[in-house]
Formats: sequence, structure tokens, C-alpha cells
Amino acid sequence: MTLPTFLIIGTMKGGTTSLHRYLRQHPDVFMPKRKELNFFVDEYAGPPIDPPEERNWRRGVSWYESQFATAGDARAVGEASPNYSRYPTYPGVAERIAAVVPNASLVYVVRNPVDRLLSHYLHDLANGRQRQPLHIAVRQDDRYLAPSLYAAQVERYFHLFSAGQVLVLKSDDLLSRRAETVRRVLDFIGVNGTVHLQLDFEANRSSEKLEKTRALTLARRLRFRSLVPTAIRQRLRQLLTNPLNTSKVELDTQTRKFLAARFLPDVDHLSELTGEDFGRAWILE
Repeated sequence: MTLPTFLIIGTMKGGTTSLHRYLRQHPDVFMPKRKELNFFVDEYAGPPIDPPEERNWRRGVSWYESQFATAGDARAVGEASPNYSRYPTYPGVAERIAAVVPNASLVYVVRNPVDRLLSHYLHDLANGRQRQPLHIAVRQDDRYLAPSLYAAQVERYFHLFSAGQVLVLKSDDLLSRRAETVRRVLDFIGVNGTVHLQLDFEANRSSEKLEKTRALTLARRLRFRSLVPTAIRQRLRQLLTNPLNTSKVELDTQTRKFLAARFLPDVDHLSELTGEDFGRAWILE
């Protein structure tokens, strides 16, 4: 039986895709090529979204084990699913992780909470899940605020795991001090941190995103779309997408004040929980 020895639990839009790619190169690390197994995600407590996100708890532990069947003699076995730090949208995740892999090491990458929220909003625009302007969406939909409340997220894990099992990193460090930060993660999960890795990859830049048109959203719902040849489907996807209009995510003064009021107390609490200074300038800059 092979189960993970470490998990990258988030945050969404915080650099987990890049970190997943870096770690998979290490000869003593096994991570499935498929990112975001979402095994510990079950019930969904948020507003309706289309298309829905994957939830795999009901597949059972045997399915989860099968994702690591080719791990061989890897010293560190892991996966990365940012939905593991999206309470209360996905409740019960931390408790399931503690029940199945209680000895796992947990890596939590946090990003400037306002920037993370903006990237999350862009993500939903690009996938056709959001049509409201930003200042309305952030006030009506807690899916944007909750994942940026990092102390509230990680505190759930501190109640179930020892402090030594949880590593909280800044995504800024993955950008500005990449080699040092990746080495820190490798040491944390118990493998040689001096192995040379290719670290010039940076995933999911907002400037490169495309926005799906309403036509594409409808086309994805067609019952017999799987019968259309792949080449034709790819061409249709190209024709039915537009460059993402980033003007939709400009922050007005009142919205910035609203977000600062929500995030500042949480950042203070995160510093208390971790013993690291995240600083209020992180939000107010």
C-alpha cells in the first residue's frame, strides 16, 4: 500500500502548479503527472458553478492508492490539490487527511491575498463561471474571500497535525528566491535538497489566459461533443476564445478598503500561528 508522505494543500492561484512541476523532477520524489487529485474533497457548500469541480472522496482509498502505484522506491510520495485549503467551500477536508495520512507533511504556499483573489476571479472569468464585475463578485461570493484567509485555513490543520508537519511558504519566495525555496521544501519532505532541478518554469500567468465565450460554454455542454474529432474540437476552441479582458479586475478604492479590512486581521493571525512576519504591507502595498 502506497499513500502520500506529503501533500501540497494550497493555496489556489498561489504557485502550486509550478511547485508540483519542480518537485516531480527529483529522483527521490514521486508525484502523479496529473495534478489536483482532489481525493479528500467531498461535499460542496458554495454557490452553483458550471462546470463543477472534481470531488473524489467517494472513489475510496483504493482509488487513491492506485494513483501512486508506480511510486517504486521513492522516498517522498505526494500530490498537490489547492482545494484542500478552501474551507468552507469544501468542508471536512483537513479531517479526512488526518484520518487517512496522519503522518503526512503539509506544504501550504500563500500569496498576497488580494493578488490571489484577483487571479481567482480571472480564473473564473476565463472558465465562464463569473460574469459579475469584481466589486460585486467579491461581496456576494465567499469563494473569493475564504481561500485568501490563510490563517483561518491553516489553523484547521494545526488543530489536527503537529506544527512540525506544516510548512507555510510565500509564493513571492518561489519567484524571487526559487532555488532556495524549493530546496527548503525538499528538505522538509525528507529528500536531498541539493539535487539540480530545472526551475525556469512558471505556470498560469494571468496575461496568457484566454476567456471562453458563451458559445464555447454551451458547446462544452453538448451531449455528443466526444464524437467530434479532436482536431476539430481544438480548432473550435481556438475560434471561440478571446484574450482575457484584464480591465474587469481593476480594484476601485472602496473595494480595496473592503478587502483590506477583511484580510488584515487574518494576516496578523497568520504571523502569530507560524512565527513568521507576513506584514501588513503585504496587503497595503
